Amino acid sequence: PQSLFMKHPNAVQNEWVIPSSKRPDGTWRKEIVLKEGYVPQDEVRTFQTRASKLSIKSVPGMPPAQLNSKLVADESKKKEEKISKAEISTTFSGTSKSADVEASSVDLSALKISDSETSAETKNKKVKALRKKLKEISELSLKNINELSEEQLVKLNRKSDIENELNALMLEI
Repeated sequence: PQSLFMKHPNAVQNEWVIPSSKRPDGTWRKEIVLKEGYVPQDEVRTFQTRASKLSIKSVPGMPPAQLNSKLVADESKKKEEKISKAEISTTFSGTSKSADVEASSVDLSALKISDSETSAETKNKKVKALRKKLKEISELSLKNINELSEEQLVKLNRKSDIENELNALMLEI
């Protein structure tokens, strides 16, 4: 296709120019400057997911089960190659991955939040949940007892237990 293109006198090293041309209706197209690495939109490959690639691949005369096993084998070979490349790169770098992991775990231990802060947060969450349960129980107590289900009656009977637990948490905070 380079025969269609020509070098422009003022063009940079790796630029090609499609010369201007006349359309059938008599109007003129502008000349187009193409830089190195340009791929026309029609020639750009569309993205395909792994699933679509598997569904498209077929070999005439080969049952699908054999084809899938062959693809799985190919993928396992690729994984093995990646692992071997990673092992080679760690031997050349002079440090092992386990040393890097140990160093990062030391850094994370310094960032831990103290237990007292987390326990206070959990206690506050429990207090909030218990208050919510007591509110639901008070709403249930306003209803007619005969219309309540068994679960709602059990909830009403637990009112004193929830109040005791709430009072104990309030004393700890």
